[in-house]
Amino acid sequence: MCNDGVVEFIGLKQGSRSVKIIQALLLVAALTGCVHQPSMKEVTIYTFIYPPYTDEGPSGLFIDLISAAYESQNVRVNFEFDTLSNSVKKAKAMNGIMLASRRYQTEYAQEIGFEEFYDVNTYIISIQGRPKASKMGAFSGDEVAFAKKNGLIPIKYEKPSDGMKLLYEDKVSSLICTDISCDQIKLTNPDVQFTMEPGYSFPVDLVYFGKDPSTKVKTSIAILQSGIKTLLESGKYLEIQNSFKVSNSVYQIPLEGLTHLKIN
Repeated sequence: MCNDGVVEFIGLKQGSRSVKIIQALLLVAALTGCVHQPSMKEVTIYTFIYPPYTDEGPSGLFIDLISAAYESQNVRVNFEFDTLSNSVKKAKAMNGIMLASRRYQTEYAQEIGFEEFYDVNTYIISIQGRPKASKMGAFSGDEVAFAKKNGLIPIKYEKPSDGMKLLYEDKVSSLICTDISCDQIKLTNPDVQFTMEPGYSFPVDLVYFGKDPSTKVKTSIAILQSGIKTLLESGKYLEIQNSFKVSNSVYQIPLEGLTHLKIN
């Protein structure tokens, strides 16, 4: 039976790119459900440690959203974590889906297809009271490119705690953070005041190889779309998003030595 009800995107700005993406997913899911309800018992998604919200292993908003969406459709989902290059090889060899972003796949631009899953907004976060400096912490290649584009020297780091250490020691004046990681930084350091400026946005995609996806890929994506629709209607989608807006020890800034800063 087709569901023609209206889904209210509580907490999301109407007309925003994220809402438009979700609306498009829901439209496709609704049409798919009306014509044919695909079935599948298990899905494997290839990816790397992404996004790095903790230092304790694979976790993150997108992993949780995708897991919950498939589970709502009674489909088991397995994530195979590896390096980016190995994940690409596996996804190609197994004719499967990769959770990544088309921005990482420029060398395969002519042979990949993708479904945009999530639009991520980033911000430049700094400690208030410190003078502007020429160095910015950079976790990914995109962050390195952004720093250079804005006339800053990128200082690479490997994990969130390393980035916070660079900020604490004043070796960089700013970091790039996403909506959720910015919240985690502020919640974890309530005695420190931060300034934030808009950064850039990037898409998170379900990438597959071959412009004409196989039946397996089409079915996997259609089930996910139906699952996302279910999560939105039940309120579970926002519940999962909000579950990441918590204090996270990997973003802890020691207060020793910061007494000269303006604090609450």
